Amino acid sequence: GTRIAFMSDREGPQQVFWKRADGSGVEERLTQNSATQAGNVYDIPYSFSPDGRVLTTSRVGPTTGADVWAVPVERTPSAAAGRTQPQRVLHSTAADGAPQLSPDGLWLAYASDESGRREIYVQAFPDPGGKWQVSPDGGNEPLWNPNGRELFYRNGDRMMSVEVNTANGFASGKPRVLFTGRYHKSSNWWARPNYDVSADGQRFLMLKNVGEDSAPPTDVAVVLHWAAELRRLVATAR
Repeated sequence: GTRIAFMSDREGPQQVFWKRADGSGVEERLTQNSATQAGNVYDIPYSFSPDGRVLTTSRVGPTTGADVWAVPVERTPSAAAGRTQPQRVLHSTAADGAPQLSPDGLWLAYASDESGRREIYVQAFPDPGGKWQVSPDGGNEPLWNPNGRELFYRNGDRMMSVEVNTANGFASGKPRVLFTGRYHKSSNWWARPNYDVSADGQRFLMLKNVGEDSAPPTDVAVVLHWAAELRRLVATAR
């Protein structure tokens, strides 16, 4: 809660930086990438581990699609040693994005198109383990309920909810629709969530385009001699 991570191209290719939330201090770069002959590489921040020591990122490039990385943000005891190196968590020919760590830090939810359609998956973290597909018919923009027993994601205009149980491994229930609405969705295929969930898991903060639900006008009203009418109204008011 004391720092904010963000992406910026202030030093060339899109990198991940962070800065104190109160505005003090200077920005510090957390990732290292460089442009390639085929195009730029983008590092995108997503979620911090509960202890604040790791930040999940997605690296988007022209040859690898999108891979998921775990970036240590806590320095080692020796300041000269700096931080340990980032570790690649997911690497495939698919576009893997939106890596969201569970509230206990032991599970990673993400979106991937490895099946040919974007779906929501969960796998163990940080050590590799089993992988489970949570969404049966498409999904994007996953976020955990802060209580750790529910996972949210979006499927078109529907906000979906899945109950999860991590007491003995991982198990998930049948997805259900929480609500529908024409809220702003992620326009990028790496699935940056465009909403957030309150600390109690009961409220959603959504983005909505102005006038999106308003029907287009069907009539045009033309007012004649409006200046004379305005003078009459002003005189009456006096």
